[in-house]
Amino acid sequence: MNGRIPDTRGDTNRARHRGRIHKSRMTRANPQRALGKAHGRTCVGCGEKDSASAFVRLVLVSLGAGEVVDATPTSSEGGPPARVVVDVGRSSFGHGAHVHARPACLVKACKGGLSRAFKTRVVADAVELGTEIAAGMDRRLEGLLLAARRSGNLTYGADAVCELLEQFESGQRGRDENVPQKGKDVVVVVARDADGSKVVSRRPIAEAIASGRAIAWGTKDGVGRLLGREEVALVAVTSASIASELRAVFAQGDACRFSENSSERRAVAGLGRVSAATSEGR
Repeated sequence: MNGRIPDTRGDTNRARHRGRIHKSRMTRANPQRALGKAHGRTCVGCGEKDSASAFVRLVLVSLGAGEVVDATPTSSEGGPPARVVVDVGRSSFGHGAHVHARPACLVKACKGGLSRAFKTRVVADAVELGTEIAAGMDRRLEGLLLAARRSGNLTYGADAVCELLEQFESGQRGRDENVPQKGKDVVVVVARDADGSKVVSRRPIAEAIASGRAIAWGTKDGVGRLLGREEVALVAVTSASIASELRAVFAQGDACRFSENSSERRAVAGLGRVSAATSEGR
């Protein structure tokens, strides 16, 4: 020994490097492990694992005395009355359950998946829960449109939206990092009651609809009130991040709606008849 402390930094760095290689190999060999590290969740309906963003988060909230139930009613054994509510922002405290925003998963979740997730008896109707999820997503979509307006990334009105889309096509827009570099990244919101002959038939709008860059949502009066105007039939969102989330929120809200003649709605009705017959038999 020469009295100097040996320099072990090289050994430490090599050990860290080996650790990173080891972890990366484990991740490649086991994709489910990688999914878990990315905060993967399990659907209480179908039982499949997916990323958290693919799910709708539900929470069970206890009702106080005299509180009005404005969401899907439930009941719990040995505890106070409760209800299942939609946590659109995924920020509510407490234990939550995750479900895919599709009728088949909602039916299975209400049949027993929610009870297993919350470890208590939960009585919920899949159609009502789907309606509540759709309403929650509509509220979130309104918030996103307002956020786009506050940040200067929202254009409304048929003429203004058409001019905007034409500018993107000609390459005059897209210099800001948060603004889509191409018109294909713009989301156009078309009111469901918009006049097709005057609005939807216009070339830029028709092309946006044909390419999947447009969504049909709300009414002219509702969108107008949201923006402080009388009636608004067309809105374009030009923020890349807001546009991406808007697409995802709309897709989840639209997917969980039960059509009048859907097999899932008939299945829910059948489960209700079976439950009623069983109760009468007792």
